[in-house]
Amino acid sequence: MLRHVSALCLLAGWLLTGPAAPLPSAAPPEQTAAPRVRSWTAPPDTLRHRVAAGQTLILNLPDSLGGRPVRAYTILRPPALSRLVERSWVWRTRPSDAGRHRILATATFRSEPPDTLVVEVVVE
Repeated sequence: MLRHVSALCLLAGWLLTGPAAPLPSAAPPEQTAAPRVRSWTAPPDTLRHRVAAGQTLILNLPDSLGGRPVRAYTILRPPALSRLVERSWVWRTRPSDAGRHRILATATFRSEPPDTLVVEVVVE
C-alpha cells in the first residue's frame, strides 16, 4: 500500500512540474597534465597464485629468501580459514573471498633480521 502511495506522489509531482528539461551536453574537461595513477609494484620476494572461490589453496613457502635459509614463517593478519604449519600454508577460500589478496609472511633467520614474503592470491 505504501509503495502505491509513493508512486502516486511521484507521478503527481511529475505531472505538476512537467518533464525535466534536457541537460546540455557538456564537453569533456581539458586535461592539462597526465593523470596520476598509482601503481603497485610487487617486491622481489612475491609468490603469485590463483584459486577458484570455495576451493582450498595449499602452498609450500620457500626454504630460503634471498639465498638465506628461513628458520620459520609467521603470517601477519591471516585470512579466515587459513593455517600455517611450518612451511605449509593452507587457505580454504569462500565465495565471499573473491578478489586480490596480499598476505604478508614474516620470515625469520638464524642470525639476520627478519624479512617479508608477499603471497599474492587472486580468488576467482
